[in-house]
Amino acid sequence: MLGPLGAGKTHLSIGLGIHAINECYQVIFAAISDLIYWLKIDEMIRYYKTKLNRVLKR
Repeated sequence: MLGPLGAGKTHLSIGLGIHAINECYQVIFAAISDLIYWLKIDEMIRYYKTKLNRVLKR
């Protein structure tokens, strides 16, 4: 969610998360910077696994 300080983004996010949990979904509450970090790490791991598999097949 994007918006100015004090607009209620966190409050709304928590409410949506609680509703999702009540509907049996799994929820992660994280800052966007953490999400980008996790995605980049996952991308790097997949890239190096592919390179390693190529080397091992030779």
